[in-house]
This record gives sequence, structure tokens and C-alpha cells, in this order.
Amino acid sequence: MAEITVGSEVEKKFPGYGVYQGTVESIDGDTCLVRWRCAEPEEPTTLTLAEAAKCLVTKHKSPPSKKKATKKPAPKHIEGEKPSKKSKKDPPNAAALANAPGDASCAAEVRTGLKKVESYAQTWLAKHKKDDAPSGSEVVEMLSLLNGKWPTQARPNVTDTGRPVPGMCAGLVFALGQGARTSLISTNHPHMTKFLVKWCRATLPKTKKGAEFPFSSLQVNYNYAVRCRVSYVASMASHRRHAQAKKHVDGNNIGPSYIISLGKHTGGNLWTADQGIIECHNQWKLFDGNTEHYTTPFKGERISFIAFAHEQYNKLEAPIAKNLQSLGFTAARSDRKDLEFFARFRIERSYLTEEHNAKFKAELKKRAQKSAPASTLKLHDVAVECYGRQADRGGGWMAFHGVNGVETLQLTPNSVGIWCAELKFSGDKLALVSHKRLDFYNKREKATAEFQKQVEKMKDGTPVLLGIADTACAASMPRWTAWRARPALPLRM
Repeated sequence: MAEITVGSEVEKKFPGYGVYQGTVESIDGDTCLVRWRCAEPEEPTTLTLAEAAKCLVTKHKSPPSKKKATKKPAPKHIEGEKPSKKSKKDPPNAAALANAPGDASCAAEVRTGLKKVESYAQTWLAKHKKDDAPSGSEVVEMLSLLNGKWPTQARPNVTDTGRPVPGMCAGLVFALGQGARTSLISTNHPHMTKFLVKWCRATLPKTKKGAEFPFSSLQVNYNYAVRCRVSYVASMASHRRHAQAKKHVDGNNIGPSYIISLGKHTGGNLWTADQGIIECHNQWKLFDGNTEHYTTPFKGERISFIAFAHEQYNKLEAPIAKNLQSLGFTAARSDRKDLEFFARFRIERSYLTEEHNAKFKAELKKRAQKSAPASTLKLHDVAVECYGRQADRGGGWMAFHGVNGVETLQLTPNSVGIWCAELKFSGDKLALVSHKRLDFYNKREKATAEFQKQVEKMKDGTPVLLGIADTACAASMPRWTAWRARPALPLRM
């Protein structure tokens, strides 16, 4: 078995998610913690050493140099100073592992700050009554103990650099290979979590029916987005040095979210595609995380909080639900029943049962006999019929009456993207030029470029049929800006 050490590179395929690369952060007995890159949330996965060995990435070593190796001189000992010793408590690569919310992956200074925060919260909770809640100023005071040294998260969808950003997610998260669970930051710092949740529950607006806003998770961001600069030159230099906020949509949540920012800052509002600019400084504001949004530039120190519910909040293992409830979260259960507040936001993602699919196929057969394209389409007529993905995994057809009579083009079920049939006039009749699928779901940049090239070659008046057999594009990804940057296309339908 290959040797696994802290810092080893591993690669593992997660069904439904793809292949992820990661780094071994720590080893405990016959298990190890692996931090996966470009995964959100950034919770690590526990693997056995045997499992990690199978996933080990073997790096090709360059041939040894013919030059004689020279011994580096030992570091000089300065009189009066003791030789430095490596702390057994700190992981060997602590400095490189400051990119996560859990103690095991934070740099020493981050862990020290988190311990101070946890102690502050514990003391406050002990001194106050059960129904008391901290103020916003006390929240800022507590988090200021981090002294600007925050844990970071891998959130490539929110920055232009893809680098980790300062922040942490308390409460319910979804970890690769482990499913829904309590975040490490809440597991390791329960008093801090209770303190923040108390403040949220006391200050969050009530629902229309006067109930508490239900949430399972609390995202906390520190100085997220590029700060404003006085001069244009300085501002551009800042853009090169720091991660810039970019438009994105949230994933794995259900219903609306609430956002607020604290701290001494100007700017830093929330831009949303459906509401425009939302001023959230010192006030909770409701927004839809499933629409495009981003944080505008700001000056000063900005700490933002987003209270939201994970879509798996009602499908938790009983111990996890109980733990989250003990931390104060109001949307955590294991009975698979939706809270009344979320019922209208729930989208059933499972496919129809075989019984319903059989009925659907029977109706299709009847429909085909009564209104088949061959018997209904007249010269120059076109028709498109698409089924939803929950109707026997989608599918459908496109048809036109042309040179060879009525031609029917089938749309393959469970095929994501957009089907495109380009036609032309052959004399006074229609003829097929091409019929293909553009995968805007998985390969949006390639599909966009291909479609753009195809449209630019078309003459005005070119007939084109478009059909969707499953899902056109991923809802968790914002529309590609390349489309919006180009002029309107001379497409004729």
C-alpha cells in the first residue's frame, strides 16, 4: 500500500458530482481528513488510509540532475536564542492549510482567534438569561477578536480568481461523500454558533403569519468583495491583487434568504437580478439566492450574514437534526415533512413512477393516432412538441412538411441542452440542413460558441426549430456573459 502523508494529493470520483482533487490535511490513526478543491461547501471528507492510498495521485518525477548535490549549511544558532521546535499540536503544513473553517485546517493564528471568540460567546451565554439575545455591536465585538485572521472557504463561484475567501458557514452544510451534516465550524465552536443564532432569531423579521423566519444555516463573510479606492489607478491595482465579487447563484437552498452587513463601512450593498440594489447595512433584507446576485464594492470593514435553509433541512439523520436544534436553528428535522413556510418553494425533483409513466405513454400513443404530424401538417407547416423531464425523462419531437413530405425529428429523452434543427428552402419547399443537440448544460461555453458561429452563417429568414428534451441549462449557474456581450442575433423563427 502506498504511503499516505500530510500533504499527499488525492483524486476521487463522487457519483453525481464528478472527479475532485484534494489534499490530505491530517492523519488520525488509520483515517485521514481530505480537503477537496473547488468544492462548496468546503467541508473535508474522512477517508481510511486504505481508501486514500487508492486515490493517491502519483506525480512524475524529473530525472535526477547530473550535478553533484551540495549540502546546505545548517542554520546558524544565534546566541541567547533557543532552537525552534515544531509544535506537535500544529499540523506539519499549518500555514498552507488556513483555508477552512475547522480547527484541523486553520493556521495557528486563526485557531487562536477562534478560541477567543468561542470563549467570549461562552462567557456571554453563561452571564445572560435563556431568552436574552446579543446586540449587533456585541456580535461585531466578538468577531473582532479574530483580528482580521478569518478562516477561509473555497467558493470559486463567487470570485473572479477562484481563490478561497474569508468566511465560515455555521449550521447545516452538505459535505461531499458525507451528505448533510453539521458544519465543522459549529461542531468545534458551539457557543459561538449559539451566540450568532440567538442574535439572528431576535433580529430577523417575522414571516407574514408572525412566525420566526426558519433557517438551517448561517453564512458569515468577512470583507468579501473588492474595496473601493480613492483613485482609479489604485482601484485597478486592487482588482489585480484581490478577489473580485462576481455574479453568481446559490445552490442547495430552498426558499428566500435574509442578508445583513455589520461593521463600519460604506457601499457593500447587494445587487440582485430581480430587485436591483438592496441596501442591507445594519438591516436584514430578504432576497432570492436562486437569482443572480453579487456584493458591490465598499470602503471599511464589512461583515455580512446570510440566513438560509438548506433544501435537505427536513431529511436529516435524527442525531444531526437534534444537534442543529440544540444550536438554535429553526429549520432542522428528520421527518421529511416540509415546514409550512417552505411548502410552496418545494420542487419535486424525482421522476414520475412507472405507473404514471405507463399512463403517459398510453396517452402519447392515443395522441399519435389522432394527431400525427403526417396527417395534420400542411405544406410549409412546422411543429415542435417537448415533454418535461419528469414525463418519462423528457423527450419529444420536431416536424416539418417539406420536400419529402412530413419529416419527424425525435428528441432523445434525458438529453440536456437545446436541440436545433436548421432548415432551408429548396424551391418552395422546406429541406433539412442539420439536426443536432447543443449542450448548454455541461458545455455552455463550447455550445454558445458553436451556436453563435452557426447563426452568423445563416441568412436572414432561415427557418430554425428549437426544442428542449430535458433541461436547457443548469439552474445553479448564472447565464454566460458571452451571450449578453454580443449583439442581438439575426435569428428567424
